[in-house]
Amino acid sequence: MNKTDLIKKIQLTLDLNSTESKDSVDLNIEEFVDAIVRFKSNTSEEIVLKIFGVLRNSILEKADSSGYFVQKNAKFGDFKDIRHAGFYKRYLYNVKLTPTYTKAYQLTEDEYVETFGKKRYSSYDSFRIIKNRIRNRR
Repeated sequence: MNKTDLIKKIQLTLDLNSTESKDSVDLNIEEFVDAIVRFKSNTSEEIVLKIFGVLRNSILEKADSSGYFVQKNAKFGDFKDIRHAGFYKRYLYNVKLTPTYTKAYQLTEDEYVETFGKKRYSSYDSFRIIKNRIRNRR
């Protein structure tokens, strides 16, 4: 993933309903990514991976201790939930972040591929059939 894609992904997943202006947040994101790129280019891969592992674990511990249970790959729910409604729940979350349902599906599918290494649905049309079944059951 290149720097521009990383910045876009961070911007897309952030909740920008904070008191800070969008320009201020965008500048901070770019500075953060620049710092990561500099750090990664000046440090061995082994050390970078260990440091990011420690950061990830400390973030998960903090999230867990604050009463919000989180685990690796939790954006899709528990593994048993992924097969059924986890993808749909993540899609509903992404609908709020994107201008169209198709783009929300594509973002969710991209996240799924990034997490699990393969696509969940063959196309938006096949997902839409399942989505309608889930909605009709509720």
